Amino acid sequence: MKNKKLICLALPIMLSAIGCSNNDIEKEKKTDNLQVAESEKKTETRSDKDVIKSLNEEVDKLHKEKDELEKKIQDEKASKEKISKEKDELEKKIQDEAASKKEVSKEKDVIKKEDKIEDNTRFSTIKEYQETVYKLANNFESELRATKPIIEKDKTLLTNKDELKAQYDKVQVQADKIKSLHPPKEYTDLQIGLIDSLTVYQKAVAGMFSGLDERDKEKVKGYEQSVMDGLAYFKDSLNAIKEIKE
Repeated sequence: MKNKKLICLALPIMLSAIGCSNNDIEKEKKTDNLQVAESEKKTETRSDKDVIKSLNEEVDKLHKEKDELEKKIQDEKASKEKISKEKDELEKKIQDEAASKKEVSKEKDVIKKEDKIEDNTRFSTIKEYQETVYKLANNFESELRATKPIIEKDKTLLTNKDELKAQYDKVQVQADKIKSLHPPKEYTDLQIGLIDSLTVYQKAVAGMFSGLDERDKEKVKGYEQSVMDGLAYFKDSLNAIKEIKE
């Protein structure tokens, strides 16, 4: 009997314990499910962020490539425009030089004709010719040096252009005097050298002032170099005359 009573007492307790155990299991299952769901949610959220970040990076990369392409196109366009401008300037310079050479050729023909008909105006000796050339060359150089302080007033030549032009006209007068000389017949080639060099110089000066009138800096710069070339040629021609011994 006692055993039966014990069993009867124990059975509800055991059942109660089992019931508690089942409840705990159910709670654990629910907790696990919530944790799994939360984990999956976090994983999905992380995955979405990674996708958005990747897309943003790709968009930034495309924008960068677009900007680089546009810059490259602009650079190529600027380069082509520069090449085209340089080509036009070169063609213009070639045309000017061709015209200058044509004029020099005409002047050479005139000199050769004058050599035949103007013996009374010709220097009889090379010494007389040299002395006159040196004298006129000194006058030429003096007038040329007088342009320097004028240029120093305004190196842009915007405010002193007219004053400079007036002084260059004085230089041109001396250049024309040198070009008009007639050496002894056997030294005609020396005179042609002087004429060639001074013609290059005079044409360059005219081109330089044309560029100033047009406010074309590149044109002015190009003719400034031609002015220097003409003066260097003139110096070489003078040296050739000085080397002649009677």
